[in-house]
Amino acid sequence: MGHALQIFRKDVRHLWPRIAMVLAVYFLGAWATYGPFAGLWTNRNVLGLPSLLAWWYLIAAVIHEEALPGNRQYWLTRPFSRRDLLAAKAIFILVFICLPDFCTEVTILVLRGKPLFEYLPDLLISQLFSLAKVFLPAAVLAAITGGLVEFAWTGLAAFAGAGFILMALALRFLPQSELDWGGLDWFRATAVAALLLAASAAILLVQYVRRQTWLCRSILAAAVPIGVFLTWMPGWHTAFALQCRLSGQPVADTVASIAFDPARDSRTRPIGKVMRPGQSVHGIAIPVRVTGIPEGMALYSERASVSADAPAHARWISGWDSLNSLWLGRGQAGMEDERFLTGDGEYWLYLNIHSSFYGRAGSKPLHLHAKLALTLLSREQVSPLMLREGAQAVSNDGFCWITVRSWLFVSSCSWPVRTPARLGLRLRSGETNLPPTSWGGSLVGSYGPYPTSGGLWQWADRGGSMQPPLTGIELVTRQAVAHFERELDIPALGNWIIQ
Repeated sequence: MGHALQIFRKDVRHLWPRIAMVLAVYFLGAWATYGPFAGLWTNRNVLGLPSLLAWWYLIAAVIHEEALPGNRQYWLTRPFSRRDLLAAKAIFILVFICLPDFCTEVTILVLRGKPLFEYLPDLLISQLFSLAKVFLPAAVLAAITGGLVEFAWTGLAAFAGAGFILMALALRFLPQSELDWGGLDWFRATAVAALLLAASAAILLVQYVRRQTWLCRSILAAAVPIGVFLTWMPGWHTAFALQCRLSGQPVADTVASIAFDPARDSRTRPIGKVMRPGQSVHGIAIPVRVTGIPEGMALYSERASVSADAPAHARWISGWDSLNSLWLGRGQAGMEDERFLTGDGEYWLYLNIHSSFYGRAGSKPLHLHAKLALTLLSREQVSPLMLREGAQAVSNDGFCWITVRSWLFVSSCSWPVRTPARLGLRLRSGETNLPPTSWGGSLVGSYGPYPTSGGLWQWADRGGSMQPPLTGIELVTRQAVAHFERELDIPALGNWIIQ
């Protein structure tokens, strides 16, 4: 350990100007993001990339002090082991990268008056995700390269080149329904972080203990496509089933009962057709009645899986398609707001049926069985916002910054750990004869029990044009209460299948 500390002190003496520069860039970005200018939501996009590049530059610089590839390095003749070298680099990264990031998050919590010990477990988990997704990948690239130029080109090839190519292949061959998991994306983020953590640890240990660069590069080359696969991996319904178990909130069978409503006037049926590239489908809307939504609460229709049986043994199964769902029927099918049900009433079950089956079925009686994945949302939590610049506290330990510029309105809000499951804004105009308007009423939050983005604070931005004068703003949020499934069986679906 003594040799490791000696190497660490040598690195600090040699790199202190670069350490100061990197810390200045990071703290400037943190101050601009969370400080008095936080209402300028573009700060996170503008200053986030320089902070990331600064971290990577410092990690590469300290590891390249004793570059590992090759056999002519001066340090090979020095009386210390490679384990001491690995320990010294780990101490450097922990002290000058992980610790400043941790202290910044702690400072923000304290300045915002939040209980530190209540959020300490989430804070530590967010630091683990930062280590897996940001810091360790940079250390891996530095360990298998001999200089900064090679480091930059290798990183570009590994993450930009191969990553984008393999992602394009995934987008080409994977069903589009598997690409966006909404609030369940934390499952895939956890899987990717676990892969990065395991692959990075393996590469660093092999490279520092055995200095087998070719083997480490092979591990990296294998980890890239696996990471892309985990990013777009199938299995949405499996994740939803796990989420139902993790929520731990029992839901009575009488909550959100769904029944076919054949007495509905067919002339009121909305016409909506959503097609994906390369697919030939017919969109149909089936009338249903939903009852049992608790007063004041709401329902969000995640997805639906449908099987349909027609005469002559024709059968069609949709799978858990992201476009199949309960639907208000007021706008375009598949839009997220159209899946938000605020109470009992008449709704529609929107389905995309493949054209080949649609042609065979025609007007013949059709046996349809649907499974619907649903999320029960809490009652509204309303936080009035003042028309002024600066941070304003909102429900669930969150903060919002309001920016009003003539016809432009921007709201930038953050919450520790996760954003609300649903977030919207009610704007009140000076025209008394106009009702309040709602903006941004979409699901923005994660259903996960911990943050997976690499930071404790999660953001949601809303904004757009408006007609002045604006007299009032209300932030309306809902939390996810429970996740469950319901089934709908229609033995004989007749003319409702004809669009």
